Amino acid sequence: MLVLLYGGSACGKSAMAEDVCVSFGGERLYIATMRPWGNDAQERIARHRTLRADKGFDTLEHYQTLQTLPLSKHYNTLLLECVGNLTANILFEGQIPPHQVIDEVLDGTKWLLRQVPHLVYVTNDIFSDGIAYPEETSLYQRCIAQINRELAQLADVVAEVVCGLAIYHKGGGLLP
Repeated sequence: MLVLLYGGSACGKSAMAEDVCVSFGGERLYIATMRPWGNDAQERIARHRTLRADKGFDTLEHYQTLQTLPLSKHYNTLLLECVGNLTANILFEGQIPPHQVIDEVLDGTKWLLRQVPHLVYVTNDIFSDGIAYPEETSLYQRCIAQINRELAQLADVVAEVVCGLAIYHKGGGLLP
């Protein structure tokens, strides 16, 4: 089962994703995709670690190709936080064309779905501010838009998180 949670910054999607993972029971792995560059990133990472400290997650920092994820044991649930960071890492560090970035994320997702019963993804809604960005940022936004669309098609559950509340667009009744 793939659960896709999306929303704006600081809307509660991470906490909701963690709660969904806990509700599935079993062994849980948190896949952290944010590179710890700069004080802001390090503070955000520390905050997330604190928030999930007592929820039974193993944590693995993994920034690139999902098919190379070293799964050392059998997990019931994987939580990937977040698709936006993973996409940026692949796009800007790998210097590969956008269509390959999209394929990389989607192929990795399909691979992960064959590894575990439950996969929970957090992704961002970065399209509502109305700002015209430089081409590099617009390219990133187009990649995320395509990835989010394709993930939503693959997903069993899709929910937009607003102020900590889920607005289900697909499969809300499937969650425990």
